[in-house]
Amino acid sequence: MEARTEEIEGVEHQIIIPAALLEFEIRALFADHAHAYIREQIRLADQKATFFFGASCATLYVLFLRVHTVQPWLKSLLSWNLADVLALLALITLATACVLGVMVVTPRLEGWSKGLIFWESIATRKTSEQYIRAALTLSHKHLVAETLRNCYELAFICRRKYRLLAWQFRIMLFGLTLAAPYLLLASG
Repeated sequence: MEARTEEIEGVEHQIIIPAALLEFEIRALFADHAHAYIREQIRLADQKATFFFGASCATLYVLFLRVHTVQPWLKSLLSWNLADVLALLALITLATACVLGVMVVTPRLEGWSKGLIFWESIATRKTSEQYIRAALTLSHKHLVAETLRNCYELAFICRRKYRLLAWQFRIMLFGLTLAAPYLLLASG
């Protein structure tokens, strides 16, 4: 048991909290913290992917303009020089980085169809009252379990996003590395 003092309408009251409730509070706080942490990591992955997508698209645009105006590719492959090969490789890798960026931010949620947190499972209820009734009939323990189940599902989404993000970043860097010499060679 733990005693807390709280002020209610200007009067201090001593509230005795059973140990079991304190343990539950700790578990609920943990579940909320884990849920918020994973959501933040997902948001961060999406932001990074969007930034890398923008950098890749901007470089693609500059390369395309340069190739189109300076050295058209409508010539025999035998007449291509190092700059032409670098430009083609850079365009392909940067386009691949863009596709990976779209894959990172595209939601791929499968969620538990009977859950109370995943938006698709909430939307399967015919009415809002049906959802409210389902949520309010669960015990505190089951509500924490719902949050932890959603954490588990979000962790898989987060892992997938960061794996794709890592590949997007590597491929973008490779594309930028290929584009830099082309832009320097083509301008001279």
